[in-house]
Amino acid sequence: MERDLVASQTISDEIIIRDFQKFKQKLRACQESGTAHLQIIADYDLTLTKYSTNNIRGCSTYQLLQSSVLKGEHAEYISSLYNHYHPLEINPEISPETKKELMHEWWEKSNKALLEENFSQSDFSSFINSSTLHFRHGIHELISNLNNKSIPLTIVSGGIGNLIEASLNMIGESLKNLQIFSNFIVFNELGKPSHFAQPDVRADKSNVLAGQIVKKNLILLGDLPSVLFI
Repeated sequence: MERDLVASQTISDEIIIRDFQKFKQKLRACQESGTAHLQIIADYDLTLTKYSTNNIRGCSTYQLLQSSVLKGEHAEYISSLYNHYHPLEINPEISPETKKELMHEWWEKSNKALLEENFSQSDFSSFINSSTLHFRHGIHELISNLNNKSIPLTIVSGGIGNLIEASLNMIGESLKNLQIFSNFIVFNELGKPSHFAQPDVRADKSNVLAGQIVKKNLILLGDLPSVLFI
């Protein structure tokens, strides 16, 4: 039985606008241009989904998959990789070039361990149901408005694209103009994980939309301004 993946509204939710006058100017410009020139580009993990629900920490799609499939030696191995590479990731003494190589090593080793586990695409729904993933309150209204006004949504995520698609399908909403740039697992003819499709999407998303045509007006959700337009 599928659980409700959408969190309830909380009283503590609030909106903080740093420069209200500038915000009004941008909003007016978007309104005057019309929805034909509007596009939403959003992160997914802990952006469209919640950081915590009822004081229970949410999860990224990568964490969701790892906790669902990694057992025994593989789980210990992933933990050892984290203990080794995470201190390097946050070490300010390591040059960006060296850090990029180290993060690539971490990524490749972690993915290899994931792909060696015995799971199939049909398992994703049960993984999601058993996880702490919750969409933010209002996701149904957001998707309905996007569809009614033909506003495209582009999701750019360093998570697992298959789980993004599966979770969106599970809330019973279908987006007409949806693009997902993420890390998709390719399954072989036996329905088992084979490899990750390329190119991959990681923390640095500055090249993800290279060559893509975007609308005149963009609404960016998440930390994307710092990683897409640097």
